[in-house]
Amino acid sequence: MRKLIIAIDGPVGSGKSTLARRVAQLLDYIYVDTGAMYRALALKALRGGMAFSDEEDLVTLARNTRIDLRARNGTPQVILDEEDVTEAIRGPEVSQSASKIAVVAGVRHVLVTEQRRAGHQGGVVMEGRDIGSVVFPDAELKIFLVASPEVRAERRWLEHRQKGDTVDLDRTLEEIMNATGATASVPRLHWSAHPTPWWWTAPRWNRRKSLVSS
Repeated sequence: MRKLIIAIDGPVGSGKSTLARRVAQLLDYIYVDTGAMYRALALKALRGGMAFSDEEDLVTLARNTRIDLRARNGTPQVILDEEDVTEAIRGPEVSQSASKIAVVAGVRHVLVTEQRRAGHQGGVVMEGRDIGSVVFPDAELKIFLVASPEVRAERRWLEHRQKGDTVDLDRTLEEIMNATGATASVPRLHWSAHPTPWWWTAPRWNRRKSLVSS
């Protein structure tokens, strides 16, 4: 029996990674964090001093970059050109830069092709922007997480605090709002293949689940 492709989407800081890792663990599926691919590319661009306004150079960079998502002892790893950058891509500067890269159509085309290659055989839980509408519109299960900007900013701020980073909560909220605005024009989920999605709403820290019928 063919294993499922599970697509988890939602805005920045809504809890996609937490849910995706848990689902993958429960089902013994492969966890694929597509957002990590954009972060890894952003890190490489930052290291090279590239201008994020130069879309042609960013597309060329994407085509000449190898990003692998692996697991070591059950822990996801992000490998950029054979370098483990799992921790390096989680800084606030990389997060902000990844949002800029994610709206470049040519970059998205390159990375979406890689994402499809990684998950086409099934048995994967993939999380990230447009997974259910662009990358795998025919995924057997699609989940969309929802949370207010304030909750998302608080989640992201706490993540940085736990790593010892000094980050201002108001600045984090501003970045969340900017990221939301920057991706507002990107095609969103239409649920065309499976019109009955599972929505997971997270007001504050008490998550509420509801099934939405079309």
